Amino acid sequence: MRKTARIWGILGLVVCVSGCPDGPPQILRDEINAVSEVADYLSKVTDEESAKIALSVAKKLGERWESIKKRRENFNKMASDLEKLQFSIWQNPNLVKAQLMPPIPTEVQEMFASATTQYVKEIEASVARLNSDARRVAGLTNITDPNVFSNIRQFEKKVFGASFKFPDNPLELNDKKKLKILVEKNKDELSGSMGGNVSTIILFIALGLAVAGVAVSFLFKR
Repeated sequence: MRKTARIWGILGLVVCVSGCPDGPPQILRDEINAVSEVADYLSKVTDEESAKIALSVAKKLGERWESIKKRRENFNKMASDLEKLQFSIWQNPNLVKAQLMPPIPTEVQEMFASATTQYVKEIEASVARLNSDARRVAGLTNITDPNVFSNIRQFEKKVFGASFKFPDNPLELNDKKKLKILVEKNKDELSGSMGGNVSTIILFIALGLAVAGVAVSFLFKR
């Protein structure tokens, strides 16, 4: 029994050690899911009972959103300007393209290879649903409790603290000349940065395998 417990504990440790670190793709995905879930709850409000259900999870949804915001903030504090540029490209590639001054280095063009407009489209779709359902809910006549009616009309603000707005791009893109200087100054690092994520993953896998090797040796010795 103890041996089985040790095996599961070691496997859990290996997964934790070898797992991929939190980064922009995970943050963007979780933001999409969080905003969509808020829209889902408001879409189900049709009467006083369903309004109470939505309001009962508003605090939890707000805490989840704050947690994702904190992860974004923490990543940006540690990230280099080039990492922030990649984050911005993943978040809104069309906006970044519009700000880059030609000629755009090949290394920067390669940053766009894994970028899509999915994030913008999905967030916009959820926001449109929120706006539509907010107008619908405001017209409901079968919510007799004035407090419930007032609170459900403020559902979006209860979760996000205000009307939802897109998170700012990690890199300031308003000044095209500054962006061009950034790219030109970091051409050498740009060519090396493309493999950064792969190197990190390989490092984590190697650490995981090392832990697994020690664990296996320990078990056989027992």
